Amino acid sequence: MRLHHVPKGTRVFQQGEEGSRMYIIESGSIQIMKSNNGSEVGVGNYQPGDCCGHLSLIDSRPRAASAIATKDCVLWSLDKETLVEFVNKSWEQLTQFSDAASEEEDACVLPREVFVLSDATGESAVSAVKMTISQFPHCDAWQMCNIMTYRFVHSEEQIRHVVQQAQRADAIVVFTLVDQHAKKVLVEEAVKHDVSLVDLYGPLISTFEKAFGTKSIGEPGRKQKVDEDYMDLMDCIEYTRRNDDGANPKDWTEADIIIVGPSRAGKTPLSFYLGLRGMKVANYPIVPDESPPTELYEHREKVIALTIDPERLAYIREQRMKQFGRTDSRYARVSEIREEIKQIERMYQKNDWFTIDTTHSGLEETAAVIYRRMDKLQNPDAPITARSFKGIM
Repeated sequence: MRLHHVPKGTRVFQQGEEGSRMYIIESGSIQIMKSNNGSEVGVGNYQPGDCCGHLSLIDSRPRAASAIATKDCVLWSLDKETLVEFVNKSWEQLTQFSDAASEEEDACVLPREVFVLSDATGESAVSAVKMTISQFPHCDAWQMCNIMTYRFVHSEEQIRHVVQQAQRADAIVVFTLVDQHAKKVLVEEAVKHDVSLVDLYGPLISTFEKAFGTKSIGEPGRKQKVDEDYMDLMDCIEYTRRNDDGANPKDWTEADIIIVGPSRAGKTPLSFYLGLRGMKVANYPIVPDESPPTELYEHREKVIALTIDPERLAYIREQRMKQFGRTDSRYARVSEIREEIKQIERMYQKNDWFTIDTTHSGLEETAAVIYRRMDKLQNPDAPITARSFKGIM
């Protein structure tokens, strides 16, 4: 791969030219422009982590649009020869497992593109797509689906561009358009180009319209109301910020939960994840041979204790140390961490704190365990409990 430092305003590639490279954005942003009757129209924006220009490498057709750097960019490019070599090697490795693969695994061998098209941020649709992909473990493990997000799509030209790109990539288009005219254009274009569509919100909105006996307003990007629930949520976020990393133990009486664990075990990200979903969360770093505040023992039922595999924690800490230019530290040494985890887990057992292993668990999975724990404490006899959600999506 080749590294490129691209100044703002540079045209990375031009519509109509032969595509010889695809680009991955490390930093900066790229706007996709399409010529229309002599003028250029913006049809998409790409951010760090996105790639552009890859379709021309796949189908050998001229560029369908131009790409312009809207900020100073750091890009990595991949040429067609290298891509073909990589695909061939990957195919050889994949076929080595074919004899042992199940029928379900055999059914998923070719990568698929999934385009998420939204008239807002598209975050809820991306989450839904990722959850759906996780129901196909083999495809998920081999990363057989590449999700491309097209945000704030409103014009007919933008919609036609996405559909044409989807046709070239044989992509599934998952959309959350609420404007009926935009939705009509999308469906017509998809039928015209034989593109698969999934309407994520349409059936839900239709069901609610029948239940409420009225039509939805069909207005994209509705603003969140600043009501009592919103102000409560802001209080939760502010409380979680004030009580990060062991600050203000005197405030822990107000906490819904208190998360404890070794350094770099994920306490702060989990705290803010839950804070954004309407919980007051405090967290405290457990350090061997240091006594925690007495307030921690006064709220045993609120304590959520995180543990993690020592090798995994050593890797996380090692990456952290590299950011500071340090490569050798007791803080990241596996032997030291093993002993640290042993001492911490003995403390957990002694105090009978509810413990979660985060080694192979993401924020959502860990949060789900905490929700179940809190629901059980609040209503231990109920076969199933409901939780009111006030958070930010």
